[in-house]
Amino acid sequence: MEDIAQKIVDKDYLGLIDTCEALEFEIAAFPHDSVPIAHVYSTLLTCYLIVNDLNSARFLRKRILQHYKTENQVPELLNAIWQVGTALWNKALPEAYIALDAYQWDDDMKPLMLALKESIQENAYNLICQSFSAIRANSVATMLGSSEDALAAELIKRGWTIDTEKQIWNPVKAVALVQHNISLSQLSTLEDTLVYLESS
Repeated sequence: MEDIAQKIVDKDYLGLIDTCEALEFEIAAFPHDSVPIAHVYSTLLTCYLIVNDLNSARFLRKRILQHYKTENQVPELLNAIWQVGTALWNKALPEAYIALDAYQWDDDMKPLMLALKESIQENAYNLICQSFSAIRANSVATMLGSSEDALAAELIKRGWTIDTEKQIWNPVKAVALVQHNISLSQLSTLEDTLVYLESS
């Protein structure tokens, strides 16, 4: 439990996934009550959503249903998290924000749910930047789950410009990182060059 709590504080979501996956398999193989399985499931499911691994989230949901036998026995917390996951799977961002705000998350889950909301918003920012050269202010607010007024300062800070008369934002295109793949022949040439330089 302390390891999970520390990773939440450190925002180490991939580490949390590794820890919770190991705990899930450990509890399945050697059942014990030192860590409640519902806590492991809720943390793992939320972390999958934070890192946008929706396929793993769906498979975990199936395992959760198998564990609890019927959907009625699944804890309310897990169903609330899955509502967010379902909305993300269906690309229904407004529904994801509604599901996030509708449930009273306990103190253990609040930092994870805040991180999830930030992750959803960051993914939406990137999607808007890649897909639009101009977009209505109300559409941006809907996609980012916030009011137009609350977003204005953040969008300007990101370099976006607005036509105040038409209420249209012009996003700044995200700079794509160029990845260079090295072929075997290039690697061989590099090796030959290094051998030559070392011998001279």
